Amino acid sequence: MINIILIKKIYFNARIKLYYLKDKIKKTFINKEIINYRNDLIQEISKSIFWDVKTENLDYDRNKEYIIERVYTRGNQNDELLLWKIYSYYTIKKIIPYLDGLDDITISYLSIMFGIKKEKFKCYGKKLPHLKY
Repeated sequence: MINIILIKKIYFNARIKLYYLKDKIKKTFINKEIINYRNDLIQEISKSIFWDVKTENLDYDRNKEYIIERVYTRGNQNDELLLWKIYSYYTIKKIIPYLDGLDDITISYLSIMFGIKKEKFKCYGKKLPHLKY
């Protein structure tokens, strides 16, 4: 009798572990699919924005500051729409105040779009060396 109860407990615990293992594998597979989808979207952004790097080497998670800054400083409306497919509103809103290479016009646009005061931007009031004033 005791052996049957013990066997049932072991069987039950094994089924629970298997269920959680299946769930973890499924989530890992879904996360890889999302990562691949977002990395593919980066390839669709205008090549002229990333003239100095290979777009195949860009990773949406590791290079998000670089990608967001380049799209807003050198991209067009289609590039911005792709950016919105890659990153969420909150991710972009969290990153843009800390970008270094934004000009005054871009800062004004982003402050209106995201409701952030211009003074909160790290590069607000700085003159960028590559722009003629």
